[in-house]
Amino acid sequence: DERRTQIREAALRVFARKGYVAARIDDVAEEVGLSKGAVYWHYESKKALFADLVADWFRRSARTVEDERGRAGARAALRTAASDLVRRRAEMPLLLDFWAETTRDPELRALYNRIYGAMREAWLELVGGPGREAYAAALVGAFSGLFVQWLADPEGVDLEAGIDAVFDLADRVSRRSSRRTRGRTSPR
Repeated sequence: DERRTQIREAALRVFARKGYVAARIDDVAEEVGLSKGAVYWHYESKKALFADLVADWFRRSARTVEDERGRAGARAALRTAASDLVRRRAEMPLLLDFWAETTRDPELRALYNRIYGAMREAWLELVGGPGREAYAAALVGAFSGLFVQWLADPEGVDLEAGIDAVFDLADRVSRRSSRRTRGRTSPR
């Protein structure tokens, strides 16, 4: 509903500016121009608002990525994801809070597992052979870690070169895995 969308948009600004832990529902209410009670009418707690906000953030990103994946494949979809994160840089501190909170909160951890499971699926399309699940998880970690470094040091981290390097790693893993598979099945 429209009011929940307004609250989420205000919460995004507040959480990005203050951080999840420091932000209060009072801050969100003030940002959106509602009473604290009105915010609680739509969300039972700050955690519920945060979870809905993160889920909505990823849903919007996932929709864009899935459209691109269907149109042009996993590589293009992952590049689209990277471009989307760059475009939404001001909102990225929200993701850092989300990652931190997943270590303490089982509900947020379940949301994380759904979201990052989808990312691993996209990387699985790019790497084949034995151990591909581990490689996909490692590539998600490299991709995510690159963005954390870029957030902390945007002048010192060449994001585009880093993204190219992660794709290069995926290509190397895929080629190596392909050679191993051919080596086992081909006659000697």
